[in-house]
Amino acid sequence: MNKAEFLRALDNALSNLPESERREHIEYYSELIDDMMEEEGLDEYGAVDRLDDVYAIAADINRTRGSQAAPAGKAPRSRRGWVIAAVCAAAVLLVAVGIFAAARSSRAAAPATAPAEELEGWDAFMSGLDNMMNGVADIVDDALDGASGLVDGALDGAADVANDIIEGFSGGMDGVFSAHDWDNEYSESGEYAVSAEGISSLDIAWIAGGVDITTYNGEVISFSETSREDLSARSALRYGVEDGTLYIQYCRSDANDLPAKELTVLVPESLASGLGELSVSSISAAVDISGLEAGTARLSTISGSVFYSGGADILYVSTISGGVRLAPDATPQNILADTVSGNVELALSDEDWTLNFSTASGAFTSDFPGVSSGGGGKGPNDIHVSTTSGDLSLHRS
Repeated sequence: MNKAEFLRALDNALSNLPESERREHIEYYSELIDDMMEEEGLDEYGAVDRLDDVYAIAADINRTRGSQAAPAGKAPRSRRGWVIAAVCAAAVLLVAVGIFAAARSSRAAAPATAPAEELEGWDAFMSGLDNMMNGVADIVDDALDGASGLVDGALDGAADVANDIIEGFSGGMDGVFSAHDWDNEYSESGEYAVSAEGISSLDIAWIAGGVDITTYNGEVISFSETSREDLSARSALRYGVEDGTLYIQYCRSDANDLPAKELTVLVPESLASGLGELSVSSISAAVDISGLEAGTARLSTISGSVFYSGGADILYVSTISGGVRLAPDATPQNILADTVSGNVELALSDEDWTLNFSTASGAFTSDFPGVSSGGGGKGPNDIHVSTTSGDLSLHRS
């Protein structure tokens, strides 16, 4: 990972913070990398490699909110840094799931004025999210069962927590991802390619790390995974094509002791401009999507941030605590966003929409006059945002 890639990943992982605070952290780490390159004679890759994993750094920042202590060195192979972050996240997640369940009972399942086909889509989306919550329950239970060792300060206990979390991922895999067991050939380089011919939809299920989807001038769907740790055939991604859909999943459904992994997907421009459906589900992986034009896009995470730019007729986004940033090229016919504590930022170029915003305690800001937390706008495209404590910000792009 070079400097630009590191800073972009950190920016996405901190999307729940106010922009001014996020900029401070980005500038701090930009200067830190420059200093390491100058003082230690390192190149960009070497300087970034000396830092902790970007998502562990983001987790530390979110816990301290504003602390800019010097970063630790490269994380050891025991994954101590992200283990601690994962355990803390699991504890927060337990509270979030309870809040989410209570909040869901007081919120409408779908806009009452939506057409029948949109109601069906919303119900299907929320049904999938409920399945995701069921899988997460296994993860939280296993994580908390092992947490006492970490509280006592024993690194062995922390390792047990990590394994329990991973086992929880595997145990809840069917509920979270409805995983297939594809038998694709393993690539030691981590690089794969599938012909775009006959493909109309993408379905990606990822656990931790990041998912980056963009377009390129090519003829095949090219995708690759990288990790700070060595990958094997057992821990490598799995993929397959069924009924015109390319499925990419984190690993075999029976795999465990999994490292965080970065997935990069390059979609041919010819396919990206007319994609039927796009579905991305993650636990803590940050999701970054740009340049695609999808009929329907469904993006769901637990704590991973979501960034989407491009086009979509219907855009569903759901998360517990991940920040959401949406910058569509044109306003979709429907935007349906649902979070617990995750903040939502929308960058819109036109005023061709009508807003409906419901929240328990979230704040609201807007660059558009006449639009308030109670809603507003008179355009034909519908924007429905629901949060428990997450804020909503509307920006003019």
